[in-house]
Amino acid sequence: MDAPIGPLGWAFIALLGALWGSFSYTLALRIASGAFDENPLRALLSRSRCPSCGGAVSALALVPIVGYLIVRGRCDHCGVRVSPLYPLAELLHAALLVLVVRAFGAGAYSAVVFIALSLGMAIAVVDVKTLTVPGALVASTAALALYPAIAFGRPVEHLIGAAGMFAFFALIMLLFPGGFGGGDLKYAAAIGFFIGWELSIVAVETALVTGALAGTAYALLTRKGLRIRFPFAPFLALGFAVAVLYGRDLILLYGRIAW
Repeated sequence: MDAPIGPLGWAFIALLGALWGSFSYTLALRIASGAFDENPLRALLSRSRCPSCGGAVSALALVPIVGYLIVRGRCDHCGVRVSPLYPLAELLHAALLVLVVRAFGAGAYSAVVFIALSLGMAIAVVDVKTLTVPGALVASTAALALYPAIAFGRPVEHLIGAAGMFAFFALIMLLFPGGFGGGDLKYAAAIGFFIGWELSIVAVETALVTGALAGTAYALLTRKGLRIRFPFAPFLALGFAVAVLYGRDLILLYGRIAW
């Protein structure tokens, strides 16, 4: 039996999540900006810089969450306001890692789940900014899915999940052209491969319901009508997270209600 995690242990876990969140959000922004198309290695390893003046971000400002507060959310060089989405992404990742460890314990599976869900956040950011789903991050999600598929000894279940998600969204694309893109289709298949066919049902239902509500609200608020291009990867990522963290409980709850 694993030893219980104390307050300092949870604080350290949250810090690790926040540190990864800083990296993940910066990675998403650099992919969205096209920096990886020009020089992937340089985009990955270069220092963070102010998008306004190009000045290098200080080490103090890079401290997760606290650094943003210390510099009062402004660039050290030009004083321009820095987006609060940076500390928000760090907070979300800190909370996510705590939830994952609480659900699955501190081990290899938790690390794989956390990184996969973090990739989902990065994919969502890129899709919101560019209306494209980055293939490299989708491929990374599919590669991570090899761990649960093999470690739990149910590769067929995971392959069925991938095929089922692919077929479902491919059918929707045929019936309603323009509703989804090829990137959404590939990401849905990667999610299905990671969680298997049973949890894929939870992921699909969550993504479709939340996506439909958000899309309708956006169309009404902007008065652009329902036939608008709308990023769907964020809702796939949300469905992925809900299925991984709470899917089994939701399936059991549905079973009790149905019977």
